[in-house]
Amino acid sequence: MAADTPLVERTIRIPKDRVERLRALAEEANVTEDQLVTKALDVLFSASEALSPDEDRRAYAAASEESLARVWDHERDAAYDNWREIYKVRAVTCCLSPSRSVI
Repeated sequence: MAADTPLVERTIRIPKDRVERLRALAEEANVTEDQLVTKALDVLFSASEALSPDEDRRAYAAASEESLARVWDHERDAAYDNWREIYKVRAVTCCLSPSRSVI
């Protein structure tokens, strides 16, 4: 923490076991509890910036694509790829959009 950074005094309530761990960690690292909490918050804030919602969505999408490929992209499932032909369903032209999509 820079010396010119303004400090704010704030009271927060944390479980007693965390207070004891905080005290022990600060003592072990030879820093004050305030310095240790500030450093922990820096780590937390940088991690939350790295895990933005957009990145989370991309990671989930990539993981789901792989899972879906395992479930759906195999020889047994390929028999259903031409379901319209199998079940004799003809394509329907929809007039709800200007492009008249085929459903």
